[in-house]
Amino acid sequence: QSNIQLIIDIDSMKFGDDIQGFIERSVQSSDITLSVISENSLASPWVMLETLETFQQEDALKTLRFIPVVIDQSYQSANFATQLIDHIEKSIDLIVDEISRLSKKYMATDSLDLQKKRLVTLRSNIDLILLNLSQRFVADFSTNEKYQINFSRLLKSIQQNL
Repeated sequence: QSNIQLIIDIDSMKFGDDIQGFIERSVQSSDITLSVISENSLASPWVMLETLETFQQEDALKTLRFIPVVIDQSYQSANFATQLIDHIEKSIDLIVDEISRLSKKYMATDSLDLQKKRLVTLRSNIDLILLNLSQRFVADFSTNEKYQINFSRLLKSIQQNL
């Protein structure tokens, strides 16, 4: 009805696709990135990559491209950033320990180094993401009632930005 074309990662990616390349191509070829915001999504290095890529596109093109769709309000709690950082740092510590063990066995650790790099990037950009979320009018889908109210507004907003 609305004639809005979507790129949904799980539907558009093919097995074997390079995830980072897919994200970069998708963001560059899309007019808008709808980002589902939840406690889990904010802890994902892939979501962070997509969000940062979208912010870069916004800066370069001087146009709105990032629309956050909130499905839970956890990111608004006072200690959310601290809890998220603690979670990410535990993951980084586990990877660093495994890198150390493998290095002692003269094993390559390229895949672990890349995982660690993604997590460090995520950790380093948490404040930027939370700042952007605090400064944007979000599509709040955190309850069924809010979803009912905001869905048509979201469609209208998307159509106005196309």
